[in-house]
Amino acid sequence: MPSPHYLKYKLFLTKLSLYTESLTHAFFPFIIFSFFILGLGLTGILTVFGSLGSKILVVLFFLLWIRIFYVNFKNFRAPTESDVDRRLEADNNLKHNPLFTLKDKLGENSSQQKQNIWLIHRKKLENQTGKKLRIGAPAPHFSFRDPFALGIFAVLLLIIGFIMAGHNWEARLKTSFFPFGLTESDALPSPLAITFTPPPYIRKSPAQYSGPDYEKNIQVPEGTVVRAIYNTPYFKPTLKVGGETIPFTEIDENTYSAQAKLTETTNVKISQLGLTRAKIKTDIITDKKPQIRLSGSVETVGNGNFTIPVIVNDDYGIDKIILSGNLTQFSDKTAIGNQIYEENVIALSTDGEEIELSERFDLTSHFWAGHKVMLKIGAKDSKGQITYTDEFAYTLPERQFFNPFAKEIIKNRARLVNASLFEQMEIADNLMRLRNSIGSYNGDKVIFLALTSASRRLAYTSDKSVLPEVIETLWDTALRIEDGSLGTAMRQLKENQQKLLETLNDPESSIEQKMAAMQKLQESMEQFWSEFMQEMQERLRQGQKIPEIKNLENVQEVNPDKITDFMEQMMEEIAKGNSEAAMDMAKQLQNMMGMMSPEMMPSMSKQARDISQAMNNLRNLIEQQKNLIERSKEATGQSGSDTLNKAMDISSQQGAGIQNKMASELQDLTSKLSKSGIPVAQDGLESATSAMREAASQILNNKYNEALPSQSSSLQYMEGLQQELMKSLQQAMQRSGGLPFGIKNQKRDIFGRPQDASGMSYEEVEIPDEMKEKSLQDILNIIRERASETQRPLNERNYYKRLLRQW
Repeated sequence: MPSPHYLKYKLFLTKLSLYTESLTHAFFPFIIFSFFILGLGLTGILTVFGSLGSKILVVLFFLLWIRIFYVNFKNFRAPTESDVDRRLEADNNLKHNPLFTLKDKLGENSSQQKQNIWLIHRKKLENQTGKKLRIGAPAPHFSFRDPFALGIFAVLLLIIGFIMAGHNWEARLKTSFFPFGLTESDALPSPLAITFTPPPYIRKSPAQYSGPDYEKNIQVPEGTVVRAIYNTPYFKPTLKVGGETIPFTEIDENTYSAQAKLTETTNVKISQLGLTRAKIKTDIITDKKPQIRLSGSVETVGNGNFTIPVIVNDDYGIDKIILSGNLTQFSDKTAIGNQIYEENVIALSTDGEEIELSERFDLTSHFWAGHKVMLKIGAKDSKGQITYTDEFAYTLPERQFFNPFAKEIIKNRARLVNASLFEQMEIADNLMRLRNSIGSYNGDKVIFLALTSASRRLAYTSDKSVLPEVIETLWDTALRIEDGSLGTAMRQLKENQQKLLETLNDPESSIEQKMAAMQKLQESMEQFWSEFMQEMQERLRQGQKIPEIKNLENVQEVNPDKITDFMEQMMEEIAKGNSEAAMDMAKQLQNMMGMMSPEMMPSMSKQARDISQAMNNLRNLIEQQKNLIERSKEATGQSGSDTLNKAMDISSQQGAGIQNKMASELQDLTSKLSKSGIPVAQDGLESATSAMREAASQILNNKYNEALPSQSSSLQYMEGLQQELMKSLQQAMQRSGGLPFGIKNQKRDIFGRPQDASGMSYEEVEIPDEMKEKSLQDILNIIRERASETQRPLNERNYYKRLLRQW
């Protein structure tokens, strides 16, 4: 006999089955309509009507959805208990409604006989239902409510929508049915990110697009690299660029990547399971050739330099200005030498605008200096495209040499350019005679060996194969004589400046390469200042004045300390990876140093200038004192000179006046030095001035023999004062930055940190070894990549960007 709980459980299940049939029967149109609009959303059909159209459709579908639900709800009828009993009896073939009968009860006043009869009947019914009751499955009947089988179409549309949406089905539904007020933080991360990275020389940020379901027409520069990253746990996608199919490679778990270079207008298509996930038509913006034209006449500036005014234009920028040239048809064709080719790195961003330039060139060292040539100037962009102006005739200027010995070398060098064999031998003899004039170049071993080598090579070679090397050797030798080591240091400094510009402008160069180029520039700068100090001391020793760069229009004072700080800032920008800022600073440094030459010394501080002026005045006093001593010796017959200096052919009264005036000038000079904070020994000063006045008294009385000791004493004091001022000048230069590298002569590693003599860094920051550096670089690349992946959540991308700022 079934227990009451067993029967209640069966009745409950039967009731659920009836409810299922009633609900599906009543809400069948509502369900089919829901499947239909979900399929439309998953397939992306709703979004093809644009933002406004999709919003209108969503509102209409929502209202219609509510209306259908309301109508279906009114048609719904809940099953009753009798419906449940009849359904269970029908499922188990029970006759005479036994379940209904079992629920009957006798009245309260029933007799004992009636109760016994009821119990017998109830027992019979219980025996009849004692077998296991079976629950029939729900049997909804849709055919009469869907005569056109629209339900099948709606279900198929829903299935197709899920297949097309793939991993992005949530984003599609949210985009389709909630188009109102969506923000970036509300949107779900897209599994597909497409990045179009322009060539590095264009210096523009990559363009990023999210998908799938992305279709757009865009314009990208020629040479752009398209990269797609797809995060999907299902099937590997494929990238198709034009007619080429590029498979994705797995770069992480469920993450795939593929890339290709775009060189022509084409379609970029990403598909999965044969279904298009994203499609982008790319119109290639061709990198046009640069434009250049002359804007004026060539002008000679400086000592053999010349400027060419031009107007340039390019769609992105000009990388270099190139000067090319050859001999004219009227020039001496026997002149040897290579075609003129000079490059100036400018790294100028034009962005389609015309910019006027005045490019400076120095071809004084070229074999054809002094010859008439045909020149053309060109502009080269970063793609390597070059456009030249029309050719124009120009006579290359020659450098003017002032040293007589250097002028002789250059004279013979010029003859070698188109010399015959006989002239070659004659020039060899001339160079040997110049070599033997050892006093003319103070016995410089480098010059001696250079002239010897040049002469021997010309004498023992019967052809012109050695001429180019000999001509270059003679040029370097003449410059060494004319400018000294300072000129060589200046040329090396300019060469390293040019190399630094080229390295900074190269998008493929690493930070280490840029730091190495910066290190070379700093070393050449140190060498320049060192040579400058030696040159200054030599000029002072020889009694020459120190020229300065001052009162130059639009040019700041060339202060070595400022240049040092400037270079430190450049190294910081390079270390940060900010090559554009470093490039701008390198150009400023080039302009700053371009104003300097071996004939123009860097500016000094006020105290250093005061000392320098005092040294010049003191030098004049020493010269006058030597002349007076020579006159005194001549008057006493002690002079070794054959003739008396005409300038000192004066009377005794005039000589005494000059001596007294010198004493006053010496006193004024030392007084000014004391006011400038430069200590001067007062005891020696009083002795020197009193000695001068005593000598003046003796000269006035024609007692030259007695005046000589006083004159010699004052001369000795002034020469000692000159040595003290030399030391004070060096100290003043060091304090003001005039000799910064004499104090901070430190090597630096590729990270810009000072090193000791052993090459070891003494700062706390540790230099990573190769393995650690590679590991850090890999981590940095991963952070950069993830920070640019738009399919990641906004808060996650912001986190990676914060990491990059703190790196």
